[in-house]
Amino acid sequence: CTDSDAANFCSECSIEDDSCIYYPDSFTFNQSTKQAFYFPNSAEIDGEGLELNTDWIAAFRNGVCVGSRVWSGAFETDIPAMGDDGELWTQGYLQNGDVPEFIVYDASADAYYPAEASSSVGWLENIIIELDYINVYPDCASVLGGDAYFDDCGTCVGGTTGIEANSDNLGCGCF
Repeated sequence: CTDSDAANFCSECSIEDDSCIYYPDSFTFNQSTKQAFYFPNSAEIDGEGLELNTDWIAAFRNGVCVGSRVWSGAFETDIPAMGDDGELWTQGYLQNGDVPEFIVYDASADAYYPAEASSSVGWLENIIIELDYINVYPDCASVLGGDAYFDDCGTCVGGTTGIEANSDNLGCGCF
């Protein structure tokens, strides 16, 4: 790929072979001298495996992308997680102990989903973390990527439910 905007840009290449892979919106990041890598053994959206060389997984810290990779399969996909090395372009990146948030980009749906990792291992410079999975599940209202949740009374609230959380547990029968 000879396009410098592509994720797999080859600076030594002179012939375009139509192999360019482009970052999804908001999945670009700056390289840091402080790095770690997360290797998921599987990745799914509601029980279906991610599409090879099409869907993406990214690591975020407080809404800032700190690394991303196109899904290349189990044991093949390494999600970089950049740390704050003191440079201006890495401000807000991961620091020791921070747990990255993962987001999956489903190219066929052109949708971004918050994902759950099998483990919440905190970031440390130069470590490699193997994860059993990074998966996307529907919320309690069956909305993929939704933000509804079960309140203290076991009622599905928020998101698209139209139901607000009950702050008075006595009012819903919870004691």
